[in-house]
Amino acid sequence: MSTLQILMLVFGALCALFMVAAGVSKLTGQPAMRASANHFSIPWERYRLIGFAEIAAALGIVLGIWYRIVGLAAGLGAVALLAGAVMFHVRFRDAVKVAAPAIVALAISATYVAAQAAGIWT
Repeated sequence: MSTLQILMLVFGALCALFMVAAGVSKLTGQPAMRASANHFSIPWERYRLIGFAEIAAALGIVLGIWYRIVGLAAGLGAVALLAGAVMFHVRFRDAVKVAAPAIVALAISATYVAAQAAGIWT
């Protein structure tokens, strides 16, 4: 197994796990997620929809093990979701400690996307 394949698997697994955890938290209406929706002034019904997108991204990343282009598309979706999350934290002037999970997850997702892209075009 090449270094690139290991990077894709490791960062893909981390990204998928994060997306599943965040998605399930939203879909099950965890108090922390309801508080986030309130903090960002997003109606709960709309905020909850993000959970479906997160679960879809995780599934696409897992499928990316066999179908790299699907993994790349899902990874790009995860990057877009997480960039949006980071932008909301910045917009609402949240402390770095509060925004850190989104920032770390964005970095993991971006690394996964870079590895997937490198794997497709090599």
